[in-house]
Amino acid sequence: MKHILCYGDSLTWGYDAETSVRFPYDKRWTGILQKELGHAYRIIEEGLNGRTTVFNDAFTPNQAYGVGADVLPMILSSHAPLDLVIIMLGTNDFQAHRHADAKTAARGCGSCISQVFGSNAGRDNGIPKVLLVAPPVPEKPVGFMEVAFGDDLSGIEKMAHYYEVTAKFFGVDFMNAAKAVKTNGADGIHLDEQDNALLAQCFSEKIRVMLGS
Repeated sequence: MKHILCYGDSLTWGYDAETSVRFPYDKRWTGILQKELGHAYRIIEEGLNGRTTVFNDAFTPNQAYGVGADVLPMILSSHAPLDLVIIMLGTNDFQAHRHADAKTAARGCGSCISQVFGSNAGRDNGIPKVLLVAPPVPEKPVGFMEVAFGDDLSGIEKMAHYYEVTAKFFGVDFMNAAKAVKTNGADGIHLDEQDNALLAQCFSEKIRVMLGS
């Protein structure tokens, strides 16, 4: 059985903007992915609302463990041995008070990749494979998400470019989720059911290429 860690924020946790609660497991992309891949794979969900790459401040929900690069070593050790670590973070770096940009988010993901490389969390104390994913690009935050992110997310569409550059630098795989889905959730930031299903399909195809069917 191949073990895959899905490390992310509320997009991985499965936040439903219509209800402000979590999608059922079989409606989240992680749950759909588990069903698609079958028993030869084990999908490990590690999503957290508000998680950033490297930012820690009073506005971060669960701030004591909401910084991706800080918490990842513990999570890697907890779930070892791993065959693949999927990292899909960066959207929350763009919350308005942080004044971050796509390059900053990419560098934050680079810190997470470095944690994986130094973890010995793979098979036989080796290094797991890494898939760096550029998150879907929010177009227009609505409601409270507009308070958090502001009404101008110009520059966030550059994440895919800088994430791909980062992936090449570290020698890991890359996927651009924005090519598969949009943030069609009610708040303009999160995914709806259809988005989750589409994203799961894209992950399934990518994982089969990386790890074999």
